[in-house]
Amino acid sequence: MPLAYIHIMNVPFPADKFPQYPTNSVETFGKLTQHTVIANCGYTKETSEAELEKGIAKLISFGALFLANPDLPKRFEINAELNQPDRATMYGGQDQGYIDYAFLEQ
Repeated sequence: MPLAYIHIMNVPFPADKFPQYPTNSVETFGKLTQHTVIANCGYTKETSEAELEKGIAKLISFGALFLANPDLPKRFEINAELNQPDRATMYGGQDQGYIDYAFLEQ
């Protein structure tokens, strides 16, 4: 089956400490494919828009930021303050850190 897309994550650590890794994996590897590229890792509203403007990635995915902000598209739309992910509660097998983040007031 043909690939539907390629999901590329930028390095989740300080790239300057690991010179063998590209500083922008999306830019480095995304140019090598004709498939749709989904970029991930550490993007904000501003940096995701800048990444899309480059034209390599067609979509941006948000992991922890979306987990902490289940209404993330609306928050981006109105430039609302973001909840910060509580990484200490992730992958703990409980509700805390997954379904207890505050939504915007309706």
